[in-house]
Amino acid sequence: MILNTLCLSFLYGDAFMALLPPRVIQNLILWPVDSLIFFNVARILEMAGVFRALGGSRAAA
Repeated sequence: MILNTLCLSFLYGDAFMALLPPRVIQNLILWPVDSLIFFNVARILEMAGVFRALGGSRAAA
């Protein structure tokens, strides 16, 4: 997040500290949302048997 913000500040000429706080807040808000989406997609893929078709279960090892 820091490096991307730094590159944006170079590209568009905006101040780094002006870009950073909104991006931090956005990432903090979207973190649980992205986690929920990932968990639900992984659960649906597991129920559909996609992980078994790709190579088996690692829990049995």
